[in-house]
Amino acid sequence: MISELFMPDEESDLITKNGNSYSVSLIEELVREAYIITNNQDWFANYEETLLTKSYTPHGRIRYKDSLVNGDNAIIGMEGLTVKAIRLTKTAEGICDKNGYYTCDKTFKYKWKYETSFERYDFLVRNGESGTFAYVSEKTTSPWSFTISDSHSKGHFMATIFRACHRYYYGDIHGLRRPPQNSFWKAQMKIAALFEYDPEGNYGTTNMSRRFLGIGNPIKIYKDSSVVNLFDTTIHELCHASHWNHSKDQYDTRTDEMKKVRESLANGIAGYITSLLYQDWAGLNYGTNKYYTHIIDDLIDTDVTPSKHGKKFPNDKVEGYTIKQIEDAVVGVESTSEWEENLYTIDSANSTRIYLPELFDIWFN
Repeated sequence: MISELFMPDEESDLITKNGNSYSVSLIEELVREAYIITNNQDWFANYEETLLTKSYTPHGRIRYKDSLVNGDNAIIGMEGLTVKAIRLTKTAEGICDKNGYYTCDKTFKYKWKYETSFERYDFLVRNGESGTFAYVSEKTTSPWSFTISDSHSKGHFMATIFRACHRYYYGDIHGLRRPPQNSFWKAQMKIAALFEYDPEGNYGTTNMSRRFLGIGNPIKIYKDSSVVNLFDTTIHELCHASHWNHSKDQYDTRTDEMKKVRESLANGIAGYITSLLYQDWAGLNYGTNKYYTHIIDDLIDTDVTPSKHGKKFPNDKVEGYTIKQIEDAVVGVESTSEWEENLYTIDSANSTRIYLPELFDIWFN
């Protein structure tokens, strides 16, 4: 059985198994013979050159060329990306920190390959509807470092989606609820990264019924001309998933009122989270669309300037709500009026709450 396979870690002169000690040299010869028997002898080409004088810990740095809102570029770490070092049945893992550095959790004395794909425990960014995209190195004993730099490539497209997912699932989002997480009874969130423009003009779609049994892709993300747009769109669709997760019955209500709540919440939270990384970001522009409003901007802001997109009323009097309060007020609602009522009661210390009816009337009527 594969579970009984003994693959030594080569970390001392003697290896102990079930109370018995074996010399490393003997184990090396046995492992070499096993590779030949299983037709994996290519791992032992140039055998004498392959064996290191000491155990080596795979490590390196993976970065990402970021296109900022103002058009400049910056090289940043691919935070959260899992890197694997693999030699047949032996696998070591490391996770990139905010600067892109990683160190795997096992050592090797023979060559290995590196591999990384856009997956974490809670989510998987798929290559299309069902494929997997991975960067894979040649067999090596050296560090593995590179930058995902071509903003027009599929790898960069998928890396951008991964960064947005990682932020929503594991980063600082100021108390907002996380999207649906992986557990024994609940499936990993699958995101289909479709490297093409949607003929219907969608940036992304969410259908949580596709999550059944973990087979389908609840979220689909399409190609976009802007990195920041793509990041915002991914957060937008994940917000729909989060909203569904905490208000399933209400979320699925197919009314005009509920659509206003769903899309305004997702539009506002997407713009908010995206602006935590891209400070000049004002959110995607949906113009005067009555569903994708910027009411959340007006609930938070502390000035009376117009919302940057489609504002009907230049001097709103509401301010001071937190993004968490705004999301909490949506739990269990099926209409904009219920959302407004919850906001009124959620913070009795907010003196501007008396102007909520005026603000909601401007945006939704």
